[in-house]
Amino acid sequence: MQQSSCYQLHPSKSHLLSLAKFSYTATPIDHPGPLSWSHINAHGDLICALDQYSAHESIPARLIMKITRNDTVMEQIDIARFVQSALSQSTPASKSPFAVVIKCPCLAVKYPQNGSIRRFQLKFLVERDFYTALSVLSEVNCPLTEGNATAIPQLRRLPSSSSWASSIQAPTIAMTNRNIVMTPDSNATGPTPAQWRGDMPSLNLASPSPYVPPNTMLSKEQGSRESRIIPQGPSSNNPFIEPLPVAKQQTTHPKDQISKPTTKDGYHDLQELNQVLPPKRDLPFLKPSTKRKRT
Repeated sequence: MQQSSCYQLHPSKSHLLSLAKFSYTATPIDHPGPLSWSHINAHGDLICALDQYSAHESIPARLIMKITRNDTVMEQIDIARFVQSALSQSTPASKSPFAVVIKCPCLAVKYPQNGSIRRFQLKFLVERDFYTALSVLSEVNCPLTEGNATAIPQLRRLPSSSSWASSIQAPTIAMTNRNIVMTPDSNATGPTPAQWRGDMPSLNLASPSPYVPPNTMLSKEQGSRESRIIPQGPSSNNPFIEPLPVAKQQTTHPKDQISKPTTKDGYHDLQELNQVLPPKRDLPFLKPSTKRKRT
């Protein structure tokens, strides 16, 4: 463990990030064997503090990373000083005594200390704090290496720590078709789906008008009967889907559809009937003569 040192200048920026786990080890520089780690699990008492100090007169800019558990300082390192030392040397990144390896949500640091190599690893409690730490490290041009990958180039394209909090918020999803805007938040307590359904604006959906073919079996008195639309209640638990009304045609019995023959006496014009009927023709054989009655 290292004791905290006193700085005369107040940090220009300070970030307090919650940790879920802290691991550390120290080995000789030429140690070839496996590493023996010591692990400390957090119970709400592990904090990673990132304090940024601006350059002042002859004092260069500094980035102090300090790991504390309650009132005990577990680790403290000036990241900016090791970054400047690593950039001034032509040592390959794979052989450099200083390295920062990242793999969400963990961040590992290796640096030389008193003739030995010290390593520690931080596991952040939430991913937001992990990306905040990456943003702060990128501001001092810290070389980052992704786990099982090569070094990450173009670190200056990462957003600054001041704008990172607003950029990592959950995206707002806008449903323009229904004028509903929601912001997903796992920690927020909002209305239940039943309340969402009641708060949603009413939708003016065009009701489908089913096509009814003409029925020649219907009588003139009945005519064509219009379809009656009966909306049904919601059959789904999804509050953002409103069921469409279902067209239901009124059922009629076959007896009602068949028109009965009329028995009303009608008047027929003989001349019109003679024009419609074919002309009368004579049969080729003679009619049988009527038999006389015997007296």
